[in-house]
Amino acid sequence: MRRNRDFIGPAGMGGLVSLWGASSLIQSVQRGTIVIAALGTTNTATITAVNLANTRLVYDGHTCVTNNVTAAIGNAYVQLTNATTLTATRNTASTDTVTVAYEVLEYAPGIVKSVQRGTVVNGTPATITAVNTAKSELDYLGFISTNTVPNNNQTTINPYLVLTNATTVTGEQALVSSSTSSYQVTEFF
Repeated sequence: MRRNRDFIGPAGMGGLVSLWGASSLIQSVQRGTIVIAALGTTNTATITAVNLANTRLVYDGHTCVTNNVTAAIGNAYVQLTNATTLTATRNTASTDTVTVAYEVLEYAPGIVKSVQRGTVVNGTPATITAVNTAKSELDYLGFISTNTVPNNNQTTINPYLVLTNATTVTGEQALVSSSTSSYQVTEFF
């Protein structure tokens, strides 16, 4: 018997390959788009059921084709509503459609420790259950705004998010009174 076995990497217990077999650490990936139709503010997409505790949503961007789009009309965010439903939302209905792209990644058990989802509204920090920031990832899932400035002035409205510390997600934006940003914090083992 070998002494001082370190159990990490390929030598220790055969590494991750022996723990999960020769298969991927990702059980499934689902991709698609959600179209928010003209005069609508929300729409959903149905996916094959996932275990929410092991699933990460990736926002792949959005588009709104029009000449006079404003942040209130043309921006959107996406959320994982339940195990089979994604919801895309924009602030204001218009005659223009918005298309939001997404990926849903379901990991094998034992990869994801926790997933927390929510929104940062008007720059007010969101409080989450404490995570290990060295093993956590913050995903920005888009934003909506009440701002009616044409999108050629995006620098005043586009927010970003920061995992400020173990319990806080902060949103930053020049016009903090006009946006809601969707986020997800995934903590890995």
